Amino acid sequence: MRGPHRAQAFTLEGFVAAAVVLTSVLLALQTVVVPPDAGTANQDDSLRTQAEDVLRTQASADRRDLTYAVRYWDPLRRTFYGAQDRTVGYGENTLPVDLFDGAFERTFSARGLTYNVVLVYHQPGPAPMREEPMLYQGTPGSDAVTARHTVTIYDEMRLTSPSTGPRRLDQYDANRSVNSATFYPIPDVSSGPVYNVVEVRVTVW
Repeated sequence: MRGPHRAQAFTLEGFVAAAVVLTSVLLALQTVVVPPDAGTANQDDSLRTQAEDVLRTQASADRRDLTYAVRYWDPLRRTFYGAQDRTVGYGENTLPVDLFDGAFERTFSARGLTYNVVLVYHQPGPAPMREEPMLYQGTPGSDAVTARHTVTIYDEMRLTSPSTGPRRLDQYDANRSVNSATFYPIPDVSSGPVYNVVEVRVTVW
């Protein structure tokens, strides 16, 4: 009679072993951390690279380079030339072709993507950095990516919008209460030839 009992014991052990293995597999599946989708990560990297390429290309342009865009200010209207206002800059409108040679429109707008362009500059006082929106199209989504490029502007440079005269940058004033004809929001923060260092920040989503 030992044969049948031993066979039953082996069968029971088999069921117990199978249950242990199944339980281990279920526990392992519950503790697996699912990594971010590779396709999404690659898309984010691609958008950031494209935005950085536009900024680098514009920064090295022979004419109308990145500093040209930084200086495209209309002191009479106290905003960028042709912009809506200081809150949104050009807002829902496209950037003037004089700025970035239409590269952002070709690269992002044509594909239905949204982007903001903001200037971040130094200023005296307890809050050393300040932002000036050039193009604000809305609050960035959770999938937004940001590219940055820093440029230096100098005292001897001039504003580049058609509405400005021959004044050098160091002849403008960042004080909001001054006469409109001499107002430029980015201040002169150096006693030397450097006027300010400005970061052009582009956020795409």
